[in-house]
Amino acid sequence: MSTDVTAGAASGTATEKPAALKEAKEAKEKKPNPYGMSDVKVLVFIACAMAIMTLALLDGSIISSAVLPIVRDLDPAHGIDRFPWLITAYLLAATAAQPLYGRLSDSYGPRRVYLAALATFLAGSALCATAGSLTQLIVFRAVQGLGGGGLMSMTLIVIATLYPPKSRAGRSNAGGALIAAGIIAGPMIGGPLSENLSWRWIFLFNVPVAGLALVGVAWALRLPVKGTRQKVDILGSVLIAAATCALLLGVKEYGESHSFSGPVLPYFYGGVLMAGGFVTRQLKAADPLMPLTLFKDKVFRPAAILQFVGGFALLSLPVFFINYLNIVRGVSLDAVGLHLIPLAVGVVLVFLGWGKFIARTGKCKSVLVATTATATASVAGLGLTVTDAPVWQLDVLLLLLGVGLGGVTSIALFMTQSAASADQLGVVTTTSRFATMLGTTIGGTVLGAVLSARFASAAGASGIKDPDTAAAQLAGLDAIHRHLVRDAFAHATSTLLLTAAGLLLIALVTALVMKDVDVNALAAAAEAEADQPTGATPSRLNRLNRLNRPNQLNRLNGLNRLSRPKRPPERPRRTTTMRVLMLSTPFPTHFTPMVPLAWALRGAGHEVTVAAQPDVTDAARAAGISAVDIGDRFHGLDVLQRHLPDGVRPLELMGPTPPEKMAGTTKLWETHARYLVSSYLEFARGWGPDLIVSEQMELAGQLVAGALGIPSVQHRWGVDPLSGPSRASARNFLYGTAERLGLDGLPDPTLLLDPCPPALRHPSAAPGAPIGYVPFNGTGTVPDWLHQPAADGVRRVVVCLGRQTLVLNGTGLYRSIIAAFEGLENVEGVVTADAAFHAGFGQLPANVKVVEPVPLNLFLRDCDAVIHHGGANTTLTACSFGLPQVVLPQIVDQFASAELLAAAGAARVLGEAAPQNDSAQVREAIRDVLDDPRYLKCAGELGADMAEMPSPAGVVGDLERLVAAA
Repeated sequence: MSTDVTAGAASGTATEKPAALKEAKEAKEKKPNPYGMSDVKVLVFIACAMAIMTLALLDGSIISSAVLPIVRDLDPAHGIDRFPWLITAYLLAATAAQPLYGRLSDSYGPRRVYLAALATFLAGSALCATAGSLTQLIVFRAVQGLGGGGLMSMTLIVIATLYPPKSRAGRSNAGGALIAAGIIAGPMIGGPLSENLSWRWIFLFNVPVAGLALVGVAWALRLPVKGTRQKVDILGSVLIAAATCALLLGVKEYGESHSFSGPVLPYFYGGVLMAGGFVTRQLKAADPLMPLTLFKDKVFRPAAILQFVGGFALLSLPVFFINYLNIVRGVSLDAVGLHLIPLAVGVVLVFLGWGKFIARTGKCKSVLVATTATATASVAGLGLTVTDAPVWQLDVLLLLLGVGLGGVTSIALFMTQSAASADQLGVVTTTSRFATMLGTTIGGTVLGAVLSARFASAAGASGIKDPDTAAAQLAGLDAIHRHLVRDAFAHATSTLLLTAAGLLLIALVTALVMKDVDVNALAAAAEAEADQPTGATPSRLNRLNRLNRPNQLNRLNGLNRLSRPKRPPERPRRTTTMRVLMLSTPFPTHFTPMVPLAWALRGAGHEVTVAAQPDVTDAARAAGISAVDIGDRFHGLDVLQRHLPDGVRPLELMGPTPPEKMAGTTKLWETHARYLVSSYLEFARGWGPDLIVSEQMELAGQLVAGALGIPSVQHRWGVDPLSGPSRASARNFLYGTAERLGLDGLPDPTLLLDPCPPALRHPSAAPGAPIGYVPFNGTGTVPDWLHQPAADGVRRVVVCLGRQTLVLNGTGLYRSIIAAFEGLENVEGVVTADAAFHAGFGQLPANVKVVEPVPLNLFLRDCDAVIHHGGANTTLTACSFGLPQVVLPQIVDQFASAELLAAAGAARVLGEAAPQNDSAQVREAIRDVLDDPRYLKCAGELGADMAEMPSPAGVVGDLERLVAAA
């Protein structure tokens, strides 16, 4: 019977296979719209995006053909001299704003920035249309440029966000058509529109189009909201804007004077100085505007060179051809656009071709090399033949030039976007556009200077004394002089083109050495991630895979490059063995409460590794636990000490930390998580943990576990007034980081372990599972005399305020505590402190001994009381031995520990600087806890409660079940 069923099933499978394949193919072809956008919304957005790109392309060139009407209307006397500022103001604002658009897009999401840029452009256009003077129009053009600078870049960013590289390549033909339309239409529209209606219609035309596009994009476009709320590098923005403006103004002055006299050199020197300041700022900034690590990437670095050279030697050429056609070929400015049709056709052809080729083969480099070679050959060909070539030959070469013009910078940008990680798409796009715009502007000026110098030389050799005036009044010259001027200008254009061709050879070499980008591999990785089931195996292709593109661009102090890892070879492992990865912020005292759990896991046969900065891994190795260094040493105490005046403790400077300010004290660890999560993740992906255990402030543990799809455990240090109030802040601060890892936000820990007895659990802290506190205060050697109890009738009191208290100017506090023992009969004081501080304690009373730091758990059994600062480890260690305490809290959570100990009746607390510095009050507190039996009774009850909590070894079974259920 079973045979018949199997045969039938096989037959049915064979019969249904063609249909299933057909359905699978149709499903693959009919992919859902991005981010749940309906078909109508997709069409509306595409229409709006095309309209916006058209405005961006037209607005740079359309005004140049409306010179006379604007000058006649606004400034007939000086307008001709000031008119170039209409173009310069727009260009300066648009170029300088590029890096800022990229950072804002990556921080707050492209949709918001896109709408803001469009609204700014709309407002600028409306203001330009109402300008009452040329000065107003120049200022309003700068406003328009500020918005216009983002139109093209943000459109490209949004499209790259919506569609993967392979799909984007297939849609590139529309972009080519728009670029072609901009080349032709700009010169053709501006003149007739301003002559027949008014020059104001050049700007009024933008208002309804941009307004409708703004409404359409706001309604149709749906992108994930980014909530990183990263601080934008304002100083970096100012420096790069100032450097760009100074450099471009210097280029403009040089283009007008053709010499380095006057303001040219100051502009250049200022630009270089500001650029140097910008580079220095980017090396130090936490969230750099333009991460310099981009230029280490093997795709971005050559692509940036291509963008600049392409802009310099290619995108600046059309304006020179307009002048060439007008002066040498006698074509009117109104009709010159028609003669650029071959150039536009070449742009359309290359966009149609390269998009389909890349979509089919997945390879980009071959197309880039081909278009760059075509551009170089066509420009060189034009340079060699432009003086006497027939019109058909010019048309062929212009068509080939269009192929190069449409291919070089566009394909280079496509490759950088495809290789970029999602979190850097904005900064990569705008940095590339910045290089292109800078190259175009500088190239236009430099090549213009080459043209002018060669024209003056050729014309002078022909006996023409004032070539510029002769060219402007060409129609009034006799036939002989007209021919001489045209011949001189043709030879000058030839020199310009040959110069550009030489520069394009640099671009060709760059394209040849540039690393290829395989969009098929990127698509396959994305599909593999989409098909990956939940509850993946320990090798875990997880949601982060969509970020694992080859050659990802990393950012300094941000998400680093996450290369797509090779699957590690499978090794025989016992089915019951877990791999547990422990993470900690870079303070050893944050880590040590987890050591007993690590020992218990090891004792149960599981693998444990600590990943942290060297501050912690040193302590882990000393405890016999395997550890891996992540990042550099943090030197946390140095960071805290740097902000203190000499001799002043934090408590003396700021007073006790009130509960309402607790959340603000954790910002350091939120930032720490953001900057180290990628390094943690890189190690975790290779090691393959089954469980992440992190202490309460190492938020990266929850991010790494969420990205890998494994459980996470948060292990508290002790009394925890921090994690509850700071959770909302952490969720907001790390939202963007979590989103880039494919998470919906900062995940909650799967399990929370709390070593505090019930009386010491802070009311703001979320309930956790109990885990018994096993005292471990590091390693060290106990002096022989300390192994022995104090003499009969003598009570031993330990003073241990931690190294942190001493480093943070606590020597004076120790002196007041030591002085308090003077006059205490039958009391012996044992002070633990680094030898480097002993000299600062002065003359010791006879009943006080000072020793180098010794782990408290090794000798507290022979002690009667503890004086400490409320540190988590010291508090719980003292409680576990049932000892009464005098608590002198210094910073942050120590005040909460002190308050709860006092409420439990186990401690006297001196919470202000004044009583702590008063030896008499300290002496009184010591007498109280030693003489009042209630303190000993309450402390003993705390110790008894802690002894009843499940041991770390008992908790191991819970963790095994947690992993098994994941």
